[in-house]
Amino acid sequence: MKITIVGPTYPYRSGVSHYMTLLFRELKKKHDVCFYSFSRQYPSFLFPGKNDRDQTSQFHIREDGVRYEIDSLNPVTWFRVASRILNVKPDCVILPWWTVYWCLLYFCLICMLKKDRNIKIIFLCHNIYDHDASWIQKVLAAAILRLGDHFIVHSEDCRMAMFRIKSTADVSVVSHPEYSIFNQNRMTDEQAKESLNLKGNILLHFGVIRPYKGIDDLIAAMPEVLKRVDATLLVVGERWRGFDIEAQLAKYPGIESRVRLVTNYIPNEEVERYFRAADVVVLPYVETSASGVLQVALAFDKPVIGTETGALKDVIHDGMNGYLVPVRNPQRLADKIVRFFTENKKTEFSGNIKNMKNQFAWSNMAQCIERFVNHE
Repeated sequence: MKITIVGPTYPYRSGVSHYMTLLFRELKKKHDVCFYSFSRQYPSFLFPGKNDRDQTSQFHIREDGVRYEIDSLNPVTWFRVASRILNVKPDCVILPWWTVYWCLLYFCLICMLKKDRNIKIIFLCHNIYDHDASWIQKVLAAAILRLGDHFIVHSEDCRMAMFRIKSTADVSVVSHPEYSIFNQNRMTDEQAKESLNLKGNILLHFGVIRPYKGIDDLIAAMPEVLKRVDATLLVVGERWRGFDIEAQLAKYPGIESRVRLVTNYIPNEEVERYFRAADVVVLPYVETSASGVLQVALAFDKPVIGTETGALKDVIHDGMNGYLVPVRNPQRLADKIVRFFTENKKTEFSGNIKNMKNQFAWSNMAQCIERFVNHE
């Protein structure tokens, strides 16, 4: 089977970049795959972090054979790549979808590729809409997604959202694949805690610090947690557009000493340290579709306390591998955190996680693509 992928990969740093690289690696095992990536991804003024390139990491998630030929600001490169794809005549073209920024590029690319009716367009939807999307962003996203032939999503919520956009959509729900690549077994949990000068019960909130991730609810839950158990909250991730987490902490005097902030981008080789140091990962998202952080947590057999939204409620089985709580409910969140520690659930939940990992294999994603192209 001939497959073309268009999307980010190394040296761009993001969960989507890691995802597309690992998908490329899996598909290459059995198929002829061509990967077109970006010579320039975003203009600097649009990227909310310090830099969109992975400049600090020594542990690169990368694959050879990528063609860096698409400049997101130069339409000439879009049509040139579309022409090259047409010449190859792939069975399908895979386009990751996570932000409306790509709508014009994708529109032009798909219009060109539709000249060959045998080429199928597969949208791999990390999100249906941008987080905090405006109405015009939703209109643009829907218009582009309707051009797809098949859609792969990672949650039932996204499947239903896709049907609202295109009632006849051919949609597959596949669990977000695993991120065991981060588990290098370079240290034990105890060594990780010691290296970070941490002791006792550790809660981890990991990833870019953005409003939709509910960090304000987690901070609001901490006073109640600290009344009942001894714990430290570790918040690790780059700020989104200068998100003021200190202002949230200031609302609850007395908890500052039990909250550790690491507000910078974490290179790949340091991810293991923070997840091994954690006893439980807390993801109190206000809304989400899929979560790469959830899969990193499971790769380290770490239980997760999350909210009843998106893939979190599909993957977290309450009382088995973690706990689920209602969205925007700091009291219930505090109760579940306290219960996790007072009932010593870590070993039980971690054991259950080990038994469920087959459902997150990258081969499941490859098989989904194969079934669609082969009309199975």
